[in-house]
Amino acid sequence: MIDFITRYNNYYPLEDMPLTKEMRIDGVDPIPMSKWNWGLVNRPGYLKSVSEEELYLSLLEVGEVTVHRGYLLLPGRFLKRRDGNNSKGLKYKCEWTKENGIQDLNEGPNKLPRLSCRFMRYSMGQIFIETEDGFKKAVLTEVDAAYQTMSDEEVRNDKIHQSNKLKNLKSKHDEKQGETRLKASNIVAKAASEKAPISTHEANSQDITANREESHS
Repeated sequence: MIDFITRYNNYYPLEDMPLTKEMRIDGVDPIPMSKWNWGLVNRPGYLKSVSEEELYLSLLEVGEVTVHRGYLLLPGRFLKRRDGNNSKGLKYKCEWTKENGIQDLNEGPNKLPRLSCRFMRYSMGQIFIETEDGFKKAVLTEVDAAYQTMSDEEVRNDKIHQSNKLKNLKSKHDEKQGETRLKASNIVAKAASEKAPISTHEANSQDITANREESHS
């Protein structure tokens, strides 16, 4: 059986075997192995030639950054999973946008420039900004540098955790400040109650020299 199949593939002509124009020009016979051998040599010629970098970037996810004066913000919605809540986004810095004045085009919070970007969910340390000069790398700012090797899910969870922690700290601060204000108010009230009553006439006619001497003593 093996010998039969081998001879069939190598020598038996198939009348209805599809051959392209290029195959006919190259003299490919309507025999399975003849067509196979032609494909081993020529099949790559039908693929689009792209650089490894271009292929890598084309496989990344597409996002959008808003351009602020001091940073580029990848909004939290791009870090959101189906069952998750939005978190604060990530801040990046890009030399190309700074050098080309893109970050100087800020005309207000509702008119921030936006740029398309590419990123990999499993490593948010860098993203690639889509520009007229090709893709330009942007890296995390010092504020978010701790997320260098984290995935989008890890970043989102930590952002939410930090946000809740900050709210608790602010609440504790407000509570302490309330205690401080109450204590100060009590001190002022006590001082006012201990203050010796004096009429307007007495206040206007008192000898300030005596007060000055007392203050210097």
